[in-house]
Amino acid sequence: MKKLLTIAALVGVTSLSFGQRTINFFNTTKTTVRTNSTVGGPTTGVMSPIVNPNGDYYFALFAAPTTQTTVGAVGINDGNWSFVNLYATNTVTAGVFSGGSTFPTAPQYAAGSTVNVFAAGWSANVGTTLAQAQTFMNGNPSNIQGWYGQSTIASGIILGGGALSPGTPFGIGATQAGSFNLLLQPTSAVPEPGTFALAGLGAAALLIFRRRKQ
Repeated sequence: MKKLLTIAALVGVTSLSFGQRTINFFNTTKTTVRTNSTVGGPTTGVMSPIVNPNGDYYFALFAAPTTQTTVGAVGINDGNWSFVNLYATNTVTAGVFSGGSTFPTAPQYAAGSTVNVFAAGWSANVGTTLAQAQTFMNGNPSNIQGWYGQSTIASGIILGGGALSPGTPFGIGATQAGSFNLLLQPTSAVPEPGTFALAGLGAAALLIFRRRKQ
């Protein structure tokens, strides 16, 4: 009987360790995402609610071992953090995003593992994927403006699985990530070369027109 109980316990531990890892990738109205008019500028209000099926903002979740306690100013380019292939988008409630709970990648983390995480977010005109957001934040293209921002680090988040409930990184707890801002990037869009050319032609035409009037 003892042997049977031991085997059952081992099977339970094994299924917990290698089962599906889960994490609650959403925030609430207590931890809203807000937008700023300029980098470091005044807050303009909570992120707008979703107005089309494709979403107006996108968020990506990153994870790292609990020994990693800092993240770069542009966290999507910080090699110490792994994108776990989990996206979220804004909801019908202003300032709130949701992306479900399955933790699909980062196989080094088993169910029951403890990790640090943060979220990066951007506006849909930047793109719908992490690769597009990275391209934008690396300065290409330079002729559009978009919103980008990231949360603080939520530390010691336990990945759910088996009997364990999904970890919840976003909240008002001491180790959770709270409200954060998306900032307008860059503060002023740089016109494309074609725009400069059109402006030049317009100025030249105006000079010719004035001379003819004289």
